[in-house]
Amino acid sequence: MPNIFNLKARFLNRTSFYVQLASVTYDACCKMNIHITFPDKPVYLERYEEGGNLLQKNQKETSSELSLSPVSDCFTDTHDILLFPNILKANTDTISNYIKSAIRSQKLLREITQKYVCNVSLSTFTDIDSNQDAHEKIYRGVCVFAHHSDEKFSANDVIKMAYENNLKRHYFIKQIKEGKCRVEERDSETMGVLSDHIYIVKDSWGTFEKCHSITQCQSRAFSKPDLCPVFHSYVEARKILSMCKDMPEAITLLDIADKNIPGNFDVNELQNQIQHPFVVVEGLDATGKTTLTETLEKKLNAVRYYTPPPEVAHLRKFFDALPEIIRRAYYCIGNYIVAIQIARECQNKAVIMDRFWHSTTAYGVANETSTSDMPPSGHWVYQWPSDLLKPTLVLFLTVTEEVRRQRLSGRGGAITFEEQHLDKDILFRQRLCEAYRRMENPVCIEIDAKGSKESVVKAAEETLEKHGIKM
Repeated sequence: MPNIFNLKARFLNRTSFYVQLASVTYDACCKMNIHITFPDKPVYLERYEEGGNLLQKNQKETSSELSLSPVSDCFTDTHDILLFPNILKANTDTISNYIKSAIRSQKLLREITQKYVCNVSLSTFTDIDSNQDAHEKIYRGVCVFAHHSDEKFSANDVIKMAYENNLKRHYFIKQIKEGKCRVEERDSETMGVLSDHIYIVKDSWGTFEKCHSITQCQSRAFSKPDLCPVFHSYVEARKILSMCKDMPEAITLLDIADKNIPGNFDVNELQNQIQHPFVVVEGLDATGKTTLTETLEKKLNAVRYYTPPPEVAHLRKFFDALPEIIRRAYYCIGNYIVAIQIARECQNKAVIMDRFWHSTTAYGVANETSTSDMPPSGHWVYQWPSDLLKPTLVLFLTVTEEVRRQRLSGRGGAITFEEQHLDKDILFRQRLCEAYRRMENPVCIEIDAKGSKESVVKAAEETLEKHGIKM
């Protein structure tokens, strides 16, 4: 691999980072648009068609194109962004392309985070066929952020990792001016320039050019329901998993679902079977969920359930390493399996549940958005599925980050990938908590759990009794 330039980028939070993005296809007849999910705010790059391919213009014309506006406060000529293309088969459908590119991107993301201490997120890329205006191909990508002062981070090494994952081309964004930037397509082996276009930088808050629609600068995962990692029916989750049948674990999961979920189940019948309270306790890791559920189990003479249930728990490690849309389909199947069991259990006893659908949804939202482009309150993504058993009450435990870290340090044992993410990314924690607070029908009732076990239990008991659940 040839040595390349040192990459720097200063984002909207005015912090300096190295940046790479991965997984995008390019075709001569296609217009590539890019949705970059920065941790705080998203940016949308739309190809400037009037500029054409700058390789076909002389240097004087090229310079003129880029002198249209002054240097931006957020992006300057000294800060660059690099894209790595992921070429996929053109004849596959949009969902299949999305899933396959997401799997490759997630693999690269994990490889990078295992080697470097840096912030990594997924981004979305769209090819719009100029010959078929209604047809667009959507792919996932990786966005890597590392402080430019970090001498341990190597841009060249990350490029090599992407190249070894069969990402043979990259796109170098340079000469960034206010509202516009140049994007060079390069061969990663020879570094030869293949194309050169101008892109318009857009955002939803008007720092650059205003997006023409609310969905343009919103995460594509929540503007296209077919690509959403939040599932509002059992059928939706099965559809995604059925597209992953080249994975033996996906086939195993579907077989388990068939054995535990009746094909003709009626949620209204299940809901009518409930004769005793069904209480769910939600919250981030180390907020006291297990302690509270164990205590309420005894006080209510209840049965305690948790997700994912034992029937599919052995598959958790495999699916946790996959893209969000597949990962959440796995957790969704677990929710439906346990719902059937709870409906039967609640005929005779109360049930206390450690996490349920709200948790599956909150993590799906937090992992797929920037802080400023989360689906707003009232969005359909926060609505309870019409075919899933609904709990009597949902408690949401919150603590300060200092308390949460103290409790984590006292646990011992290995720290999961998700716990590492929570620990180092304050914006991710903020998105996660905000997603819980935007849930509707049923809402999450927040309980301050930073105090002693006794005070938390008392607060939970008072909340239960207020909603007609006697201890």
